Amino acid sequence: MLPLEHALSLSARGFHLIPLRKYTTGQDAPCKMAAQKNWPNAPKPTEEEIAEWDDRNYGVLCGQDDLIVIDADSKESCTWVDHHLPPTPMSVKTIRGYHFYYRCHQKLEVDRDKKSTNKDLPMDVKASGYVVGPGCMRVDEIGNPCVRVHRHGKDASVD
Repeated sequence: MLPLEHALSLSARGFHLIPLRKYTTGQDAPCKMAAQKNWPNAPKPTEEEIAEWDDRNYGVLCGQDDLIVIDADSKESCTWVDHHLPPTPMSVKTIRGYHFYYRCHQKLEVDRDKKSTNKDLPMDVKASGYVVGPGCMRVDEIGNPCVRVHRHGKDASVD
């Protein structure tokens, strides 16, 4: 699936999405950066607006509609999530690990700038901000397109 198809599917399931900048050779990971300046306050886009994004990358807003994402950046972190957290119907393969999507019906205060202090289990709880969505193209540390982010699980309902 192309990013647009993934974005339309997730939007139809109620996820709050934002467009990300298009990839241009020589830029510093632009496909991870929000295209809108006021993205935290952007309303949910319509299907027509998402269709205008073409095949640019998009972000999934965390903290909206009770969505949190566990960003596990190693095999060990993913194993920890599998053994200590409830199963989720949606996980997304990333360059270094997985994003595990959950609905959390209570308010979480998470310091976005604080990373995991356990070097053996690099992971973050994303209760605000955004993550790069499934189907998007990511770049490696030197700017080469290297992988598409893929969604796993039977569907995108996250409860």
